[in-house]
Amino acid sequence: MALQQTDRVTQATELSRSAFGLTPHELPLATIRLLEDRETLILRLDQVKAELNRLNLQALIDAELPLPGPHEPGYQWWQQLAGHVKDWLSAHMSQAIHHSPRWATCILRSPVDYLSTVCDIVNHPDARLSGEAWKKALDFTQYRHSSLNEYVAGLKKAVAASELAGMPITPYQATCILFSGLQGWGAEGKAYSVRRFSELPLNIAREMTLQDFFAICDEALNLAYWRSTAGGTFGPDAQRSTAN
Repeated sequence: MALQQTDRVTQATELSRSAFGLTPHELPLATIRLLEDRETLILRLDQVKAELNRLNLQALIDAELPLPGPHEPGYQWWQQLAGHVKDWLSAHMSQAIHHSPRWATCILRSPVDYLSTVCDIVNHPDARLSGEAWKKALDFTQYRHSSLNEYVAGLKKAVAASELAGMPITPYQATCILFSGLQGWGAEGKAYSVRRFSELPLNIAREMTLQDFFAICDEALNLAYWRSTAGGTFGPDAQRSTAN
């Protein structure tokens, strides 16, 4: 059934031109990977746009198009399509996003509202969820690592994960964690960490950069390699290879 003519352009009138006749039961929306954090946000949103473009439903996520009113042409049809797309989006969100208390204060009338809320949650994480993500980022310290390279690689990944969680580990904090970890890598590891920490400038906590932290990581790895080749005791299975 064709929509009546109206002077106001809405999502419903745009859909009547691009996807007229489609019903929610006829929408073969594809499965996409979960949207979990800021690292995947842009990629996942691009996948959402591509899938809706494929079905000529891009009007549903066009924030510049006004939503139709209850008494405007095509409202019920638009509401059915919008509800189906919101359900599809909800099925591809991580549990951390689903459990955010921010949903309770949101009015989700359309997929535009839904995606706007998701972006807000991902870009401005709740303190509780950020704390859990930060704790998870440091879980690598609870496990035995087969080499110093593996330990340093895990620490670098934890620093990156904490940044994505919205509660970044500072370069100085990361360096302190590194030195603490080196305490368990033999007598020379302990001696190196104590000596190197004492050499840091007093104002290093505020001025230290990630590049400074990475340089200390490389220094520790190189020292571990030379000590191991010389028969030293700097950690088990020390290898000279670059940590990721």
